[in-house]
Amino acid sequence: MNQIRRSQLLIERGRRLLSSGNFSSRPPERMPREWKWRLVGIALVLLYFVQDVAGFHCDWLHSLQALDEYKYATGTCLLLFVGYQWYLFLARIRRKKLLRLLAFHQRTGTFAPILFYLHSTEFGYGYLAVLSWVFLINIVVGLANPTSLRIPVWSYSYRTVWILLHVTLAALTIIIALYHAHVAVYYK
Repeated sequence: MNQIRRSQLLIERGRRLLSSGNFSSRPPERMPREWKWRLVGIALVLLYFVQDVAGFHCDWLHSLQALDEYKYATGTCLLLFVGYQWYLFLARIRRKKLLRLLAFHQRTGTFAPILFYLHSTEFGYGYLAVLSWVFLINIVVGLANPTSLRIPVWSYSYRTVWILLHVTLAALTIIIALYHAHVAVYYK
């Protein structure tokens, strides 16, 4: 009996929500904080792309990147960063401090192109180009997350496709990065 009453209350709340129209997907008039982070992330990805296509390079950074020790250090930092971003996945399974971790995950992911730029100013060739593209596309996909886009709750298909794409690209990034680390260490 108690469960029937609880179900009736949930149905009634759902009807009230639908009739009130409080599930609009339009962002508020003032630009919220999430949009500012998203714009910074998109700008960083675009700057990385433009500087590589146009051939702009910092000479001092390019000379640093020629050193094996620098490449190993920045590559390790980048791999640790990507690995740490997977902590959100584990927290989501265990449901610990999820909202705080999600905000931190999103904000740190915004600045991932800077770490990537410090490691390499070029897309590379072959599997390195694939790694670069997968990594940067995953950042853009991450910036299009449904919570900060204010996608309505009933838009289940967008959320499903988005999370599948984001997690798949993240897993692919880890796999190719580990292969790259193996090749870099083994053949040097």
